Amino acid sequence: MADLEVNSITNSAGTGAVDFPKGIESNKLIIGSGGGISFDNGSNYLDDYEEGTFTVTTAGDATGVIANTAGEYTKVGNIVTVRIVFQVTTNFTSNAISGLPYHPSGTTAISSVASVTPVLTQINENVVGFCSFGSSGIAFKKDNNANSNHLPNTTNNIYRLGITYRTA
Repeated sequence: MADLEVNSITNSAGTGAVDFPKGIESNKLIIGSGGGISFDNGSNYLDDYEEGTFTVTTAGDATGVIANTAGEYTKVGNIVTVRIVFQVTTNFTSNAISGLPYHPSGTTAISSVASVTPVLTQINENVVGFCSFGSSGIAFKKDNNANSNHLPNTTNNIYRLGITYRTA
């Protein structure tokens, strides 16, 4: 089906709703007065979109030091996607970083799991990041084992990860 371009937000009744022709899955697009948008006849509005940066920290690790950090996020409704990169300049004694822009929420202990890409890896293990609800951090585990911590270290040097989670 060809894309449909809407040149006007006001239909003939002047309601702020646009009626689409048959064949379009949602038959109505509604633009709310607060700037939200709905594709389901007004039942659910998407009115929360945000992009930004945040500061990645060592989660209170007494010895770990990071540099060249970058944290970016996109929040759409209650779903947050973060992209993180950091360089370890002094080995960690704990297995976490913190500084997430929004706290994960949910009803289970683990909100999300992300594959972590350590650059210059000298060890033979897979690293994953666990994002737990109610926390502002990401804990690193090795070989996808919740009981086996991975301590960020200078051997791995640069860590890159992306994670998506639900917030309140």
